[in-house]
Amino acid sequence: MSAGLGYKFRYVVLAIWAVVAVLGGVLGGGVFDRLGETPTLSPRAESKQAGDRLHQLVPDGPVMIAVVKGRDVYDKALVDQVSGIVEQVRKLGPVAKVDDLYSSPGGQVSGDKLAMTIRVKLVDGLSEDERHGAEDQVKTLLHQISAPEVLVGGKELTERAFQEQAMSDLAIGEGVAFALLLVALFVIFGSVLGASIPLAVAVVSILVSLLALRLLAGVAPVSEYTVNIVTLLGLGLAVDYSLLIVARFREDGRSARRTIVISGLTVAASLLGLLFFDEPLLVSMALGGCVVVLVSAAVAVTLVPAILAVAGHRLKPAKVSDRLLPKLAGFAQRNAGQVTLWTVLGLALLSVPFLGVDLQNSDARALPASQEARRSYDAYQKMTGSAARPLDVIVEADDATPQVRDYMNKLLRLPGAHRLALDSDAPEGTTIIQLTPKGETTGAQARDLVTAVREVPTPFLVRVGGEAAEVVDYRSSVAKRLPIAVLAVLLATFALLFWLTRSLVVPLKALVFNLLTAGASFGLLSLLFGTLDLTTPVLLFVFVFGLSTDYEVFLLARITEARRNGLSDDRAVLDGITRTGRVVTAAAVCICLVFAGFAAGQLIAVRELGVGMLLAVLIDVTIVRGLLLPASMTVLGRWNWWPSTTRASSTLEGSR
Repeated sequence: MSAGLGYKFRYVVLAIWAVVAVLGGVLGGGVFDRLGETPTLSPRAESKQAGDRLHQLVPDGPVMIAVVKGRDVYDKALVDQVSGIVEQVRKLGPVAKVDDLYSSPGGQVSGDKLAMTIRVKLVDGLSEDERHGAEDQVKTLLHQISAPEVLVGGKELTERAFQEQAMSDLAIGEGVAFALLLVALFVIFGSVLGASIPLAVAVVSILVSLLALRLLAGVAPVSEYTVNIVTLLGLGLAVDYSLLIVARFREDGRSARRTIVISGLTVAASLLGLLFFDEPLLVSMALGGCVVVLVSAAVAVTLVPAILAVAGHRLKPAKVSDRLLPKLAGFAQRNAGQVTLWTVLGLALLSVPFLGVDLQNSDARALPASQEARRSYDAYQKMTGSAARPLDVIVEADDATPQVRDYMNKLLRLPGAHRLALDSDAPEGTTIIQLTPKGETTGAQARDLVTAVREVPTPFLVRVGGEAAEVVDYRSSVAKRLPIAVLAVLLATFALLFWLTRSLVVPLKALVFNLLTAGASFGLLSLLFGTLDLTTPVLLFVFVFGLSTDYEVFLLARITEARRNGLSDDRAVLDGITRTGRVVTAAAVCICLVFAGFAAGQLIAVRELGVGMLLAVLIDVTIVRGLLLPASMTVLGRWNWWPSTTRASSTLEGSR
């Protein structure tokens, strides 16, 4: 119906989307003012509760750490200048405390006496704008120090750098994607008009998506990371859907709206799987992703038919081209048993490296080396010998009691414990233990120590926090909820593919193929990056599963249609792949160019997703759709369509 409305009321549809796009351009940018920090951890995580309790007991403000290096720290001129600047910093209203080498015990100096630190603590309770203003004032003063390098960093400055880099990556990614898409679409269609339709739809989709995300940000947390990821995903899907509709129109003058609707629903269903997790960032990604996917599908099935109704007569009919996918499919059908066996084994083997992957929380090292927050982090780690940061053990009992003293002795005897210290600012009746682990801050020894501390029996309440505890809690929460989320995604995808094919076997095979594609992508990504961000596997799974089903729907729609028109099972498969081979390959190229925008980003987590999805699309379109799908359908023959007993089906009537 939507395509019919788009054709019949073409000018009304064009006018409506033009108005909505203008509103998106004017108001959608306001989403960036509503973005906020979306926690990775569940509010029920012990490490989150420990952090909140620690802040309640010792309400410290944000801390900035400046590393001054490249000059003798005891040079009189430097001493005088630093002392004067530090005094100016102390007089700033938002500054609570300043520690430096010369006037307080909190300053640190390197062994070669060519580097030192200045630690600035801001007052607690500043708003984000107030904090940013204070940080800028402090940085301006500290950068006046006459030394080869003055690098100012800290946790809050690192988070701010992440936000700014995410916005920069989004602008660069979209720019790169649009430039590459323009060239690719012109080559695909051979005309400016044909190339401009998917791009026009993509622009409208992005503008409308920003407007929708702004509305969503008013009722749910939306982060810069979410906007970065889902807008590029929406761009890729908008181009894919438009390409499919235009290609079908050029072939026989018909629409593919039902295929687009089912495809959009399957991608959205995959993203909704993130709602089963307890982490706010994943929930934010689920809501934002569903909004963008549904917007892209809605724009494609209404705006593209309207544009075609006005200018479609100027598009030349397409000639079906038997190229990569049809050749692969023909080979697979001739060697069906062997191809099925070896492709399944090969994809399964590619997934093996993921079993040993190291998952870590992103810190300043995930920023590009050009960022001052990253260089400050590296300089501080080098100066202090890269010592692991401690676990925060919050004990609801006084450290003077024998039970707490005995407890601390037990902690020191744990295998991974390196050093124990008490926070002297802890109020009476509580004890704050800083337990430094051996090895790296979030390494295996530190994570094992978290588990060991939590297993020590106590007569009082104990909460364990810190970076290693956050990694342990995130992994535990995701592992606990992952089976439910995966099952929900599988059931939703199965139901939609059954609606498309009226078969039980074809959807089951599709689920297996998608899992193989995801596993192989994970394995290759693990080999390329070694260590992955904590959020990457979960996000990549739902994205890959949705996109793999996307191409499955494209192919199955034409295979089912060919079978309905009376072709034999093998011939229907080859005919469907032959007719969709060119458009699926073109769509894969286009969406890979969009994902290149992810890969061009400077944030490691975003780059991991971009490369992962690039690998997934390449594996899916060539190995899975070109080889495994036709080979397996030849092996199973008529059993592919069980329990359907009729060759004719009305499922795809809406695609006419």
